[in-house]
Amino acid sequence: SNRFLIFGEEGLHLLDIFDNKPTRLYDKKIYQLSLILDNKLLVMLSGKERTIRIKPLECFFTHSHSSWNGEIFETRNATSFAVNSTSLTLCVAVKNRLLLYEIHSNPRPYPYTLIYQLNTPETVTYLEISVLKINNSEEKILWYGYSSTFMAQQIDQKCPSSVLLSDNDSTLQVLRKLPIDILRVIPVTNSSSMNELLLVYSKLGIYINYLTGMRTRHKELMWTASPISTSFSDPHLLVYTKISIDIYDVSLGIWLQSFPLSNTYPLTSDGTISLSHDPELVENHPILIYIIQQNQLKQTLNISEKSSSPLISGPTDFVHLEHLEKDEALKILFRSTYNKQNDRSTSTMMPHLFNSPDDNGSLTTITSYKPRSHTSVPLNYSLVRSPDLLKNQIQKSVTSNRDSSYFPSFEDEDNNA
Repeated sequence: SNRFLIFGEEGLHLLDIFDNKPTRLYDKKIYQLSLILDNKLLVMLSGKERTIRIKPLECFFTHSHSSWNGEIFETRNATSFAVNSTSLTLCVAVKNRLLLYEIHSNPRPYPYTLIYQLNTPETVTYLEISVLKINNSEEKILWYGYSSTFMAQQIDQKCPSSVLLSDNDSTLQVLRKLPIDILRVIPVTNSSSMNELLLVYSKLGIYINYLTGMRTRHKELMWTASPISTSFSDPHLLVYTKISIDIYDVSLGIWLQSFPLSNTYPLTSDGTISLSHDPELVENHPILIYIIQQNQLKQTLNISEKSSSPLISGPTDFVHLEHLEKDEALKILFRSTYNKQNDRSTSTMMPHLFNSPDDNGSLTTITSYKPRSHTSVPLNYSLVRSPDLLKNQIQKSVTSNRDSSYFPSFEDEDNNA
C-alpha cells in the first residue's frame, strides 16, 4: 500500500512514499497503464508508435528479458484501451477499429488471443468493459462511443452493437441530434428499476433501461460546471470540474457534496488518488506528494515538509486592553503610580495604604506590595494612561501625602517613560 507505479513521458517509476526513492523500471514514454493485480500483469500503451504491450510485473523488478517483448504489433497507432481484470478481456481502439483480446492467465508463448474486431463510423472516445447481470445471468459488455452516441457490445455473442438511446423516446431526441461529449456508462445497483444504466454526458446524466433504451427516471443529474473528468466508486460518482469535485449518489440520483478543489484530476478509475493543481491545497496541506518539473530541481519526486509561519515573540510590558467599568482605570493607575514611588523611596517591600473614591463616593483602601516593574494586573483590568482625564483625580488623592511621600507628576512620569 506504500508503493505506487507512476508513468508519463519519463517512462515508468516505482515510488516508495516512506523512502521517497523513485526507481525507474521502464524508459519509454507511457500514455496509458493498467495493472491486473491478480495475475501480476501490466498492460501499457507506450512508445513512439503507441503500441500495446503486456508484460509480467516481475520482469520490471528483476530486469529479466523473456523471448517475447510483450508488444502486440497490430495495435500500433492505438488511441486508448480498456481492460477488465475479472474477465481478463482487453479492448484496443485503433483509429476506426476496436480489437478485442482475451488475456491468458497461464503462461503461453503469447499471453493473448484475438477474439474479433469491430468497425466504427467515428474515432472512439470512450471505452470500458464491465460484467453486467442481465436476466439473472452475467454477461461481459463492452461500452464504447463517440460524439452524442453510446454503444453496447456483448463480448460473448458476436452480434451487432446496439445503440443505448431508443428512437421511440421523444425526450431523448435532443441528445441524439446535438454534438455532446460522452463521458461514461454506469450500471446502477440497488435500483428499483431492472437493468438500469446512467449515461454520463458532459451536460447532464440520463437514466435509461439497458434492454429498451427508454428513460427510467424523468429527473436528470445536473452538473455544477463543465466536467473535465469523472471517476466512479459504487454508488458514488465523482465529477471533476475546474472549480470543484462534486459527488453524486447514483442509486438515489442526488448530489451529496462538493470539495472546493480546483483543477483536480483522478489518477485512478475509482478516484482514490487524484492529481491536484489547487494552489491553496499545495501550499497549506502538511503532507503532499508532488511531482516537480525536471528543469527546476534535480530530484524528480519529493514530499513537502510541514510549513508554518514563524512564531511571534512574546509581548513585553504589555497588558491586553479591554472595556472597563467606571473608575476601574483610576484604581489601577493609583496602584501603578504608588508602586513607582515606593520603588524609589525605599529598598524594603513594606505595604502602604492609600485611598481612592469608589462608585458611591466613599473611599476604598488599596494595598500595594510590589514595585512597578513587577506590578501584577488582574486579567479583567487594563492599564490605561490618560493624564488629561485623570490628573485632577490623582492630585486630589495624594494632596494629603505630599509632605511625607513623593509622588511624581504626570510630566515626570512621561519623561521617565
